[in-house]
Amino acid sequence: MNTLPGVSVGTTDEANKIIGRKIRLLRCASGEELQTIAQFAGIDQRDLQEIEAGRKACPLPCLIKIAQRYDVPLGDMTSPRSIPSICQDVKSEPV
Repeated sequence: MNTLPGVSVGTTDEANKIIGRKIRLLRCASGEELQTIAQFAGIDQRDLQEIEAGRKACPLPCLIKIAQRYDVPLGDMTSPRSIPSICQDVKSEPV
């Protein structure tokens, strides 16, 4: 089992895909560029691409920064709950 709080999926690969997809949807819903979020989170743009694709784990400090930027609880970022419901909050807020 994965050790991230709130993750109730069977493997790390599954958790990486869930987290990566949420990051991508939040970023796209806000209209922000990949480079902007990568720089904000303190990681390389290529690393963020790999994270969004679910091929690489998102470091916890990076995930915390991204969750704070979009005002999403960390538990929601790591939970397999519906992704579109997270993005509704982002779409309604100005960038």
